[in-house]
Amino acid sequence: LQEIALAQIEAQPSEVVYVQNLSFFDRPNLDLLRGQGRLLVGQISSEPPADEQLRGFDLLLTSFPHFVERFRSLGVDSDFLQIGFYERVLDRLRDRRVDPGPEAQRPHALSFVGGIDPRYSQHRAGAELLERVAAELPLEVWGYGSEGLAAGSALRRAYRGEAWGIDMYEVLARSRIVVNRHGPIAAGYANNMRLFEATGAGAMLVTEAAPNLADYFEPGHEVVTYDGPADLMEKLRHYLDHDEERKRIAAAGQARTLREHTYGKVIARLSEILEARLS
Repeated sequence: LQEIALAQIEAQPSEVVYVQNLSFFDRPNLDLLRGQGRLLVGQISSEPPADEQLRGFDLLLTSFPHFVERFRSLGVDSDFLQIGFYERVLDRLRDRRVDPGPEAQRPHALSFVGGIDPRYSQHRAGAELLERVAAELPLEVWGYGSEGLAAGSALRRAYRGEAWGIDMYEVLARSRIVVNRHGPIAAGYANNMRLFEATGAGAMLVTEAAPNLADYFEPGHEVVTYDGPADLMEKLRHYLDHDEERKRIAAAGQARTLREHTYGKVIARLSEILEARLS
């Protein structure tokens, strides 16, 4: 696969090679690409590979604010690039006769889509949190990692199978409330794709309080935040019982995402970052 990719790159007059799996090319091939005079750029918002691999890139982009200085300390140029929402998803949903408007009929009262395997360190605390929600509230869960759940797990009972791509967006667009959680790698920052996927699809997002969340959404107006399990349960119960409030927040969150957090905006910012390095 590396040989095929290298041949494809060689056939193109590109100035930039943009890599979203930092471990795809081995270090000798990273050095080869850089030696050809191309700007070698990596994007990551998960556990990074070894420092030696990271040093094979000219520029590392990340939606983790704390990763920027981490990468720069290795001597690698780095910049912040947030995740966004692809607004054409809404047309795909409408083609499926799914209304992504916050006022639409949404059969799933409360949902989560994502990793739930408690054996995986990045999901363990989140799985424990969702376990509590599933034990007390009508949570429905789609995702991966269910094989790691105990036989009597409430989360296992709430599990509805996997949902990827447009199927995932359909789940979100049919959900009134979507629960969000981040793994330890986020170091307390709001960052993940679910922030924008859920709000873009018209669900009300309930996510952890975070120091940078206000950079994306106004807490209490466009999304709902929680501080710990007890607060989460209280908030979920409140909005399950107060649907008009839920609709207002969901509408404001969706409007903010479609106004400011689309991939049209993200790619324009990416273009600025790359052009600045090429000039």
